[in-house]
Amino acid sequence: MMTVRQALYDDLEAINLIYNQAVDTRCSTAETVHVDIDARIRWFVEHDPLKYPVLVAELDGRVVGWTSLSPYRKGRQGLSSTVEISYYVHADYRRRGVGSAMMRAVLGKAKEFGYRNVIAILFDTNEASIRLLEKNGFERWGLMPGIIDVDGKTYGHLYCGRRL
Repeated sequence: MMTVRQALYDDLEAINLIYNQAVDTRCSTAETVHVDIDARIRWFVEHDPLKYPVLVAELDGRVVGWTSLSPYRKGRQGLSSTVEISYYVHADYRRRGVGSAMMRAVLGKAKEFGYRNVIAILFDTNEASIRLLEKNGFERWGLMPGIIDVDGKTYGHLYCGRRL
């Protein structure tokens, strides 16, 4: 049975492995080199669980995905009611409902914490992610065409949003 829970320090290696799988796809994140565990630890410490939670999906004792809320345009007070959502699923567990379960849980946290807007920023070619977002009430709010360059290919940056 799958559960979604608050991430723990002990989950960071699995979180980082899943993220680096996304780096390897070349179309799920604009990072082009693997993130090392020290950078992941710094990222995790910046995510106060009472404001910017990191959640993991666990199946049979294994972390199979993670999601987080982060500040959107950190330090800009007028945007403090808006957060950016991130989510990644282990390559072996995609299309099994992991993303949907994490989305429900993290959107529940966003409501609980009083956020008004949730924004996802993704490659405009990431059809699986677009379907997941639209299934969960997100709309396409904007496109920055041709601003991502990875391995000689150019992609747009799609902004999807949902009001809570």
